[in-house]
Amino acid sequence: MPRGLDQLLREEVREAGFELYDWSLKAAGKRGRLLQVSIHSDKGVNLDQCAAVSRTLGRALEAEDLIEGRYILEVSSPGMDRPLMSPRHYEIARGRIARVQHRQGENASRTLEGEVLGLEGSVLVLKSDEAEERIPLAEIDRARLVPQFPGRKRKSAGPTGGKKK
Repeated sequence: MPRGLDQLLREEVREAGFELYDWSLKAAGKRGRLLQVSIHSDKGVNLDQCAAVSRTLGRALEAEDLIEGRYILEVSSPGMDRPLMSPRHYEIARGRIARVQHRQGENASRTLEGEVLGLEGSVLVLKSDEAEERIPLAEIDRARLVPQFPGRKRKSAGPTGGKKK
């Protein structure tokens, strides 16, 4: 049975010693399509490793012929301010600071910043300066890690919103 694109990316990235963090395939104008692949490692990801994974994926993609027409392949790390979009992303982010925008009722949203304590089922547990917050994943509109630099104090980790949409 032929592999699908998601399966091919996951398997090839795993065999290269990394975890597939995210990927997208979108139109890139006259150039065809753009396949963006983000890879993760607890030890970090450097440019040489991205280039090596790119070569590996390029060979596998050509052999399997899963993308019609021309495409550009980009391989990178998710970055210091990486988006958090899946339960696995929140697990990886445990102990780090995140900014989370979530819905409160029909017409309001709230933004919190705090330490990701983990997940309880499908609920994010975030420790802000004020309290331990519990936010259902289904109510999160956007979440990103907040880069932390040694020697720099971070801003208050409490609520920063309550605005109407």
